[in-house]
Amino acid sequence: MVDENTREVSKDGMIIELTSKEFDMLVFFMDYRSQAFSREQILERVWGEDYFGNDRVVDDLLRRLRKKLPDLNIETIYGYGYRLSR
Repeated sequence: MVDENTREVSKDGMIIELTSKEFDMLVFFMDYRSQAFSREQILERVWGEDYFGNDRVVDDLLRRLRKKLPDLNIETIYGYGYRLSR
């Protein structure tokens, strides 16, 4: 369960601690379920247009999010990016 007002994520009554960016990425994927996004698009939407750095930060954040939420089905699209499956 995701509560955008309190910015909390819970499963089976237990709160799952997420960083601000992990939460933002989760909400982003939930808002655009089944739509594929490149790393650059994710960077722009989650970090903002002013982000300067490596696009691999997306991979690192996604790895941490998958570890905390193993049931979350975010697919890797080889050579392109990611999408949240239904």
